[in-house]
Amino acid sequence: MRKVKKILAATLILVMNPTNVMANSHKINSSVITVQAMPRPDIIEWRYKSEGGKAYRRLYNYTREQGVGEWELVS
Repeated sequence: MRKVKKILAATLILVMNPTNVMANSHKINSSVITVQAMPRPDIIEWRYKSEGGKAYRRLYNYTREQGVGEWELVS
């Protein structure tokens, strides 16, 4: 009788084990997901400098960290 209880308990553990149920009921999806980044516009603003008592300005691209065009006299 004792042996029957152990076998019954072991059978119940194997049958009721949730990892076995989950492993058998779920399939692994092997598809690859690709993500594409949307391009953002460059941030371009004026930069100013004073040289010899005169003010100059030029556009500066903050995204690429470089000047756009030449310095122009403001006043």
